[in-house]
Amino acid sequence: MADKSNTILFSRSTSAFWCELGEDAVVFIGSSGHYFGLNQLAAFVWQKLAIPLSIEQMTTLVVSEFDVPRAIAEADLRVFVEDMTEKGMLTKISASSNCVGIP
Repeated sequence: MADKSNTILFSRSTSAFWCELGEDAVVFIGSSGHYFGLNQLAAFVWQKLAIPLSIEQMTTLVVSEFDVPRAIAEADLRVFVEDMTEKGMLTKISASSNCVGIP
């Protein structure tokens, strides 16, 4: 059976506004009025989420850019994505909605 986490894509919420601060970033969620600070790695992932991506795709991007083992990157990304989704920063998209990500 296929891993369902790879059939779900995530993208930035349309109510999220952000700006870079050096290698970090700040995200403002208009719908809730909350601000969130992102460290260098989180800001990197946030930038990549300009297009919908699966957790597997995000993991591939992170391990290609940072010195981190794949298993650790994936576990951390799962927690990060869940947290960001709960806070309204990310939106889940069905992979069958013809969105194109990167391998």
